[in-house]
Amino acid sequence: YSLSCIHCIGAEGPSCSGTSQQCSSSDEVCLSSYTVTEM
Repeated sequence: YSLSCIHCIGAEGPSCSGTSQQCSSSDEVCLSSYTVTEM
């Protein structure tokens, strides 16, 4: 399954807002807004 995060929090990290991007292992910490897509 793929985790598409709407809002990702990263210390050094790029924040994905408004765009559904795949969360990397460093971006495991996300806000309450996320979507799980099973492929």
